[in-house]
Amino acid sequence: MLLAGAQASVLYFSPEVSSLYKGGTVVSEVWLDTEGELINAADIQIFFPVNVLEVVQLNVGGSLFSLYPAEPFFSNEEGTIALQAGAPQGFEGKGMVAKMFFRAKEKGSAAVRYSPVSRVFLNDGFGTPAALTLKEALFIVEDKPENLPAIRSPSHADQTKWYRESQITMTWDSKE
Repeated sequence: MLLAGAQASVLYFSPEVSSLYKGGTVVSEVWLDTEGELINAADIQIFFPVNVLEVVQLNVGGSLFSLYPAEPFFSNEEGTIALQAGAPQGFEGKGMVAKMFFRAKEKGSAAVRYSPVSRVFLNDGFGTPAALTLKEALFIVEDKPENLPAIRSPSHADQTKWYRESQITMTWDSKE
């Protein structure tokens, strides 16, 4: 329990709620708000339901952390994601930690949660755990309606990858 006025770092997902069709993919970002504290490391564990979602990619490009003593890891069999990271100069503020690319396997609701053993550490030279608030994300997977147009992109064919090009070419077939 935090005292009134006490600060606590916050781990959250962006977006907090997503809707997608079965077979579709969505990008969910792991974010940290230090709430004014100077931190320098994190040990983050995430759970997701394997019957509804699977991870197709885990990306730490653009992360607030620059040091990874253990390679970022995910298991679609166990429904886990593990991130151990450091910021040697410390970090204060809001920053993105990682991007998770999920594919929807089945229709249903899927809560993606931080494990209660997740920790963020103060940059105090002692490895002191910061007070931490954990927020979950909700993914709602629905069956894809039959009458939607099929949209494709010859210039950005793989929706699970990032592209340098800022312009995109798209085509679609209308189903009337």
